[in-house]
Amino acid sequence: MNQPAKPTITNLQNRQAYGIIESFSHDEVIPVTRKYLFRANAPNLLYLLVNLCAFAFAARLIFYGESLLGDKLSYLGVGFLSTFLVLVPVHEYVHFFAYRFCGAKNVRVEYRWRQMSALCIADDFIVSGKNFVFVALAPFVVVNSIILLACLYGSDNVRIFLSGALISHVAACSGDVGLVNLVWLSRRFQTWTYDDSSNQTSYFFREIAN
Repeated sequence: MNQPAKPTITNLQNRQAYGIIESFSHDEVIPVTRKYLFRANAPNLLYLLVNLCAFAFAARLIFYGESLLGDKLSYLGVGFLSTFLVLVPVHEYVHFFAYRFCGAKNVRVEYRWRQMSALCIADDFIVSGKNFVFVALAPFVVVNSIILLACLYGSDNVRIFLSGALISHVAACSGDVGLVNLVWLSRRFQTWTYDDSSNQTSYFFREIAN
């Protein structure tokens, strides 16, 4: 199947050929992604189901394991904390390598401590909607798969720790899912996106049918 020709940034400014779906400052990522996250459609319902499964997995370990409840809750809490200390950097660098795989050269990770968040930016690199979905969901698939595989070999307490990490990491993927939903809502069109680091802004476009 032929890939669509990638436009330039100049091409994307042609309003007769491309319509802007969304643009937002990188300081506004959280409210913008929430706008797309809380919609009753297939991607969000699937994401809700994954969250419920993660909670159910942790609940089963807590209520049916042999350790003391206090110990279990301690391991669960440390698992939650591990996402912010360890998994967030790992998460962002999976985005980083996914962007590099797609051909981006100028990629970096920015941490926003006031918002307790991080952002992977591929400066002026235009990516199709389909490839953006790949980049956005890569950490969700890779990191959560590693956690689940590790659960096969750990003790009960280690599994509880990992279940806490799983719950918090799935929750931390909410921004990615929101942006995926942004693209999904325009799935009938060819979509494109890029980051403008000089203006700290991201843009999403769709092609206008002739």
